[in-house]
Amino acid sequence: MATYTVFITLSDSTLQSLYAGKFWLRVYKGITASAPVVNTVWYTTNVFSSTVQIQWTDDYYGFIYPGVPLTKGTMISSGPLNAIQPGNVLSIGPAGSTSISTIGGNANALTFVNNSSNIRICGAAQPVNGNPRLYTAMQMMGSGTNVAAPKELLLLVFETGEFDAGRIVTRTLNSSLQINMMSSTPVTIAFDYQNSWDTNGDPNATILPNSISITGQLWSQYNNYIK
Repeated sequence: MATYTVFITLSDSTLQSLYAGKFWLRVYKGITASAPVVNTVWYTTNVFSSTVQIQWTDDYYGFIYPGVPLTKGTMISSGPLNAIQPGNVLSIGPAGSTSISTIGGNANALTFVNNSSNIRICGAAQPVNGNPRLYTAMQMMGSGTNVAAPKELLLLVFETGEFDAGRIVTRTLNSSLQINMMSSTPVTIAFDYQNSWDTNGDPNATILPNSISITGQLWSQYNNYIK
């Protein structure tokens, strides 16, 4: 099991401004998937200190839920999460029961199979700061199969307004920072209320100064022919 850690350093003046402005830190996570996805808030907090820690592991979970509109603002309720490994298949039957198989999956990816005629949604979750939380979802047609390969790509943004984890969000409103964790070596970045983000010279971190499409930044197409 690999553990990944990002530290965000905040100055005293930035802390005061974040609290005065009632800001929240929101974290979104990347995925490579065979179908278009939506991103949900993976982790969020309005409790800050001079160093904010985001820590997660490569323990993977999958879910298959009843179909709901995957539109901006929708809350994907946190139902059962199934521990699953890359190469495994998570299936749902006509009666709604799920099962996991180690046979027939795609290497380095999670496979979801809908053995019912009902439209479902499926997606992935990982533990962040100690709690498994979903971070993406996609629609599953009846008798359909979706494939998703998690990637350790994060998008961080400070914004006003409380969005619970699991809520679909389509765009950032403020400048954000994307970081691609190429290893489990901890990374330290900084945020200043007046001057935005600072990568501290990390070559795998990128400042995104404008409002962006979250999914456009974090989703990439999975090649179904890779087994």
